[in-house]
Amino acid sequence: MRLDFFRLPTQKTNIFLKKGSLNYLVLIFLVLLFAASSTFFYYKKKEEQIKIKSLEESQEKAVVAFDSGVALLQEAKNKEAVTTLKQAAENAVNLNLKAAADFNYANALYLNGNKEESISLLKEIVANSNYPAYFRARAIEFMARMFFLTHDPEAYRLVFEGKPY
Repeated sequence: MRLDFFRLPTQKTNIFLKKGSLNYLVLIFLVLLFAASSTFFYYKKKEEQIKIKSLEESQEKAVVAFDSGVALLQEAKNKEAVTTLKQAAENAVNLNLKAAADFNYANALYLNGNKEESISLLKEIVANSNYPAYFRARAIEFMARMFFLTHDPEAYRLVFEGKPY
């Protein structure tokens, strides 16, 4: 008499790696999806790092240009100050630095004899509600002093024509 024993299969089968099965295709799809998303997020993060670095470099350029422009104004080199402060205003990322650069740029324009562009820029500073109130108030004060100290009717006309007045 022969006894039959319960035997364990000698060959292990893995249902996930069985060729031709749907599970095999799903596993391959998930691996490819993971690889694609990892690559996407890697390059997206790298792109963000490049943007941040670019903004930091732009801000550094703006700070250097602003400091140089203020020094040129103090030395009464108004023509050079105009170009330097314009560059500072264009490169500024920080709103406070942008407002200060715009204000000093308008000051340099006025000292260089360009009243119309100076007053136009000062009016833009006043109208921009994103700028800090300090710079907006300083712009109003500068326009008032421009008229009251010089009694220049041209300055008066430029200040009070058009928006925001």
